[in-house]
Amino acid sequence: MRQCVTTGDSVTAVSLHLIRHALAGMRGAGGVDDDLRPLDAVGRAQADRLATHLADRAITRVLSSPAVRCVETVAPTASQHGLDVESTQLLAEGASPVAVVELVESLVGQEIALCSHGDVIPEVIRRLTRRGMVATGEVGYAKGSLWTLDANGPRIARASYHSF
Repeated sequence: MRQCVTTGDSVTAVSLHLIRHALAGMRGAGGVDDDLRPLDAVGRAQADRLATHLADRAITRVLSSPAVRCVETVAPTASQHGLDVESTQLLAEGASPVAVVELVESLVGQEIALCSHGDVIPEVIRRLTRRGMVATGEVGYAKGSLWTLDANGPRIARASYHSF
């Protein structure tokens, strides 16, 4: 069941959106520090499609790994909602999945986009599943994808996967 917020006469579903950064070319190409690797043309298009997908959501914060490819993935979403991207090491490559689960659970009840990496997101989803979350539909972890996480009370209860 989604967490809901009542606004006047309407009820709005509140979800967290856990995003894997979009395509950013080959790791180590051109000797660029991996944290500075930008999105490639395909990745920029994925970031734009992601922003379109989240356009009708009432996003109030956008959190991201400090890696350039992550920040660039969620920049269009942040921009369309009039927000800045907030960088946090909690979402960095190699971050503790336990800490990310704690972060996600601390944000339940808020509509927030979070961008991280392929070594973090699968483990976060596995840990949430072990805690009772049900993944509906397709399961995947492709670059430029997102998991929409819905809560029931203080815990994440359901998740759905979308790729761009």
